[in-house]
Amino acid sequence: MRRLLLRRSVWLTLALILLVAPPAWFFNRRAKYERERQTRQAYYESVLRSYTETFKPGATRTQVETYLRNNGKQIMHMCCMNATHDASDTLTKIGEERPPWYCSEYRIYIGFEFSAQSAHKLPEAHDSDVLTKIQIYPWLTGCL
Repeated sequence: MRRLLLRRSVWLTLALILLVAPPAWFFNRRAKYERERQTRQAYYESVLRSYTETFKPGATRTQVETYLRNNGKQIMHMCCMNATHDASDTLTKIGEERPPWYCSEYRIYIGFEFSAQSAHKLPEAHDSDVLTKIQIYPWLTGCL
């Protein structure tokens, strides 16, 4: 009888561990991921603050891109980060996030939005373009 009770208590303990351990592991992992995400977000915000302190609206594209290149940053141009369609915007990558299942990449950029000082036929990058806004620009790519 005693042996039967001991065996039952061992099986009951094992079943309880198997019921409690997976959810505990999942929630612990989820909390860790959330803390890491908040740390990355704080970093992105600090980089944005740094650039907004360095560049004020009205700075020229030449000033911004020269500064970025001199500091080892790679840049790329893209059209229409927001509603402005008269000048290309400049992006510099500052990080990556885990993409959702339906995309292959999730990159985080600092986006420099420019406005054209002279008429452009297409959104292009001209040295005379002036800075209007700096923002964090998340970009999902390779999505279904």
